[in-house]
Amino acid sequence: MGALALPGEPPLALISTCCGASTFAYDFTKVLMEAAGVPLIQTEKELNKKQPMRTALESLNLTADISVPEGLAALYQESRRRSKYLLFVGEARNDRWLSYLQPEFTASLAQLRARTVLLYRNPLDLFLCRVNDCFEHSGVAEPVFRNGTRSRLCFARRKAREPQLVRILDFAKAQRRMPADPSGCARTHWCHRPPIMPFLSPTTAYTHPGRGAAPSRRVQDAHRRSSAHPLRSASPSTKACRPASGLNEYLLAHGLGEDHAIPMFAVEELAAFEYEETAGALTDLAINQWRLLLNTFGVTLRPQAIQTEMQRVVSRMGPRVDVPYSDRLWLESDNAAYVAGVKRLVDRFGYRRPSENATLLDWSGAHSSWEEQSLS
Repeated sequence: MGALALPGEPPLALISTCCGASTFAYDFTKVLMEAAGVPLIQTEKELNKKQPMRTALESLNLTADISVPEGLAALYQESRRRSKYLLFVGEARNDRWLSYLQPEFTASLAQLRARTVLLYRNPLDLFLCRVNDCFEHSGVAEPVFRNGTRSRLCFARRKAREPQLVRILDFAKAQRRMPADPSGCARTHWCHRPPIMPFLSPTTAYTHPGRGAAPSRRVQDAHRRSSAHPLRSASPSTKACRPASGLNEYLLAHGLGEDHAIPMFAVEELAAFEYEETAGALTDLAINQWRLLLNTFGVTLRPQAIQTEMQRVVSRMGPRVDVPYSDRLWLESDNAAYVAGVKRLVDRFGYRRPSENATLLDWSGAHSSWEEQSLS
């Protein structure tokens, strides 16, 4: 085991998007950091949002009536004073509205030389979660109950007893909400080269409602020429993770990343261990990915120590299972065109872990049983 040397080490940032399973990644990162003997300052998770930042500052008896970037700098200085590390999540609102990841906040990460990793998720599961949480625009898809009634629970559905399903309203628009798959990844395995991120297209301006334009090209070029991001141990897969679009490009434009690359990790791989009662190939995959993520943060932890923490989670929560998409997507059995559209969507974007033989769709018992077993 080994940890970073104090003082003066940069903040540690997990960048994700709503429904990107950032809570799981954040919580388990903290578990592994503790196992590695890395002291973390106790704070809120999503420090790029105003209210969590205010709460975090107040909990540490710091001045709370300041901007988010100023608050981030204050928390960083306090963490150094206490000889601890600052770990947090920066979360974008959705794929076309970065919202909370404002240029000022992202630039402050670069100024503090934050060690940054980017989390991404299977596009179909991400899309379904966003629809259920009411983050998707109307006209594309809508959340419904089993009887087809429109649900307006939004985020509260996570604690509801009655399950929600997603009814697709426009298959063409739904497909455009998901990324293309240039690497040709099959649905039965996870690629080592991640697909294009489903956040922004390469030609989309970095703007969002009410916030104005993003930094000029001159400012972006200045960020690119800024001093190198102090990664001690970039993962071997880093150089393969260079999609030139989306949130990845947005972060690079604001001075984050080393050698124009930001380490990227699939939450499906990080969480793979949760789907095995007895440690096997999925657990080995997860251990490898967590070692790389920790290395990006400058922390080393033995594989056996990581596996021990994973086994504690599985013992406490029980193993997860992949629920067929037919248990999460609304079925109009008398509408052949709709059923065909769902099948095409799932066939192209659906995901299953390598060791599982479960079908992506099983209409035989559609909507008859349901169990919340997803990362969302």
